[in-house]
Parts: sequence; structure tokens; C-alpha cells
Amino acid sequence: MSSRASGQATSRDAQRERLRKQRQAELKRQRNIRRAVIAVVTILALLLAGGIGYGIWKATAGKDDPRAKVIETTKLDPKDPALVVGAEPGSAPKVDIVLDFNCPFCGEFEKINGEDLNELAKNGEVTLRYNVRTGLDGASADFYSSRAAGAAVCTYEESPDLFMKFQLELFKNQPEETGPGLTNQQMVKYAKDAGASKETQQCISSNKYQGWASKYAEPAGKDLSRATPAVFINGEEWQGNWTQPGELKKAVQGADAPKE
Repeated sequence: MSSRASGQATSRDAQRERLRKQRQAELKRQRNIRRAVIAVVTILALLLAGGIGYGIWKATAGKDDPRAKVIETTKLDPKDPALVVGAEPGSAPKVDIVLDFNCPFCGEFEKINGEDLNELAKNGEVTLRYNVRTGLDGASADFYSSRAAGAAVCTYEESPDLFMKFQLELFKNQPEETGPGLTNQQMVKYAKDAGASKETQQCISSNKYQGWASKYAEPAGKDLSRATPAVFINGEEWQGNWTQPGELKKAVQGADAPKE
């Protein structure tokens, strides 16, 4: 092997190792967030059990979890809740993307790869499946993960093309992970700018599908990958470097349609 080829192989190995460490760090961070949320919930439960939290309970009584109400969609299957765009299944490579709208790395992923994926889907070169998670709800103060996921479902119900434009705007304007998320009014504006109908705007404003996303999309996405973002090509997790512009596009274009 020439010194140049050896250097290229070493560079690729280093990129894979950086990506592996990055994903491990993201998974650890998400685990810590979940543990912190569980700890807070446990403490509150103990306070209530001892009577100390009675005043808190009285003040918040009747305020339901906004994710509890589940309204069925017209286009999505609860047994396979991925938001599918692009080529007909079986006619092109199948690519699953696992993401959370409150995940900073997902924002970077979409900024680097979103336009490429959009182009591939429009050209019918890929069957693109967005598996939307809501696991970072506890990181924000206002259930942003599930609100954004529900808003994405609203746009998908109108058209997959609208969804693709909308989700790119959400990531371009992604708020800080631990602060307040985008407001419903802001998300309505992005949807309207992308061409959403008044019905879809109302769907977003009312959090119509927030509960659906939490009940169906989150566990399905979690089954695929606990870390976000994650990419699967024809069912196999892609180990390439998504931080390198064009590398994911090249991998998709080099893949075949999945075998039956």
C-alpha cells in the first residue's frame, strides 16, 4: 500500500472513531437527561405521598399532560409510524433517519445532509423514512420534542413535500436544547411560509398530533436507535461520517433497492 493510500485509510479510521465517540457522548447525555427527569418525578411523588406536595397538587389539578390526548392520523400507520417520502418502497434504497427535533446533533445532521436527502427524495433515488423521536421532551420547559414532532405530522398529513420543507425550517431555527422550544406560533409561521393550508396551521396551533407522536412515533424510533441522529440503509446502520458533506449522499446513491 502506498503512503498516500495508507494516509487515506488512517484518516477514514480516525473519522469513524470520532463519530463513534460523538454518538457515545450523545447517548450518555440523553441517558443523563432521562435520569434527571426520573429523579425529579420521583421526588415529587414522594412529596405528594407525604402530604408535603398537597399545595402543588391542588394548584396543578386539572392540568392534563398535553401528550395524553391521542388523535389518529389519516396517512400514518401506528404500527409503522415513519414519515415516508421519495420513491415507492422497494424501488430504491431504503434509508431510515432517526431524529429528535430537540437534539442539537440532529440539527447539525440536517444542516449538513438535509438538502441532499431532499434532492434524492424528489428525484426518486431513495425511499426516505423519518423516524421522529420525542425522548428529549424533558430537556425543554414546554414539551418541545413532542410538539415539534406533532407539528411535523400535521404537515405530513397535508403532503410529504410540505413536511420536508417544514422539518428543514425547524432545524434551521432550532432553539437551545434546555431552554424553551419554538412556540406554536413560530412553527405555524414556518409552515405557512412553506405553503401550509389554514387547516394545517390550525393543526399545529392546537397540538393536534402531539399525543400521537408520543404514543406511536417515540417507541418505534427508540426501537431503531436510542441515540440520535442515526442512519440505516436497507436496515443496516450506516457507519459513515455524516459530518462530512456529501458522504451520506454518496452512500445512498451507491446502495441498491432492498431485496424482498
